[in-house]
Amino acid sequence: MNDYFYGWYFRCQGEESIAVIPAVHLGGGKGNCSIQVVTEARSLYQEFPIDQFRISPDRESMQIGENRFSKKWCGIKKVDSLFSRIS
Repeated sequence: MNDYFYGWYFRCQGEESIAVIPAVHLGGGKGNCSIQVVTEARSLYQEFPIDQFRISPDRESMQIGENRFSKKWCGIKKVDSLFSRIS
């Protein structure tokens, strides 16, 4: 199996900038999905089992666990309790 990555990048700017990157990773016979949240102050990252990844047939929306994303918005459940801090 060839390594594969598919992800989206959301960037919201205001008083504080935030980036959200939902993605799926396949390689070495394994797979997982992840969500990374990056602010000016910290970076948060959470992996999920591959079976928690869903994408619509038209690739207009995806879901990782209870977190939902479309081309125009994203909804993340309880960031601080869900994510482990990486920096």
